[in-house]
Amino acid sequence: MKKIIIFILCVIFCFSFSSCSKVSISTNDGGTLYFIYGEHNIKTEVSADDLDDIAEIFSNKTLYSDSPSCGFSEKVSLVISKQTFCFANDTCGIVYLAEEDKYFSLSAEENEELKQILYSYGMFFPCI
Repeated sequence: MKKIIIFILCVIFCFSFSSCSKVSISTNDGGTLYFIYGEHNIKTEVSADDLDDIAEIFSNKTLYSDSPSCGFSEKVSLVISKQTFCFANDTCGIVYLAEEDKYFSLSAEENEELKQILYSYGMFFPCI
């Protein structure tokens, strides 16, 4: 009985003091892709279908604080409903949510799917 009470207290403590916020996206207001790199100066609206696919990839990802060395910039980003998602300038699957000052990770498969969508708008990686 004592072990159960200790376990329950630990769970309550972890949930009370953790900052496990999740990515939440509404695509109702559309999205704008920015790719300003070298000779490229792209600012374009993203289709509703592509936004839905991206939202599905990003939704419910756990946000965390970090300082990865990938390089992030609003010049290589997607703005969806006033949320700025900056993509790692190298090829890794990390996304920076500027307004939250936090990051989230994508699986290799999700990263590849995202990159294919972004390529169709003229964005490419690495862009360091």
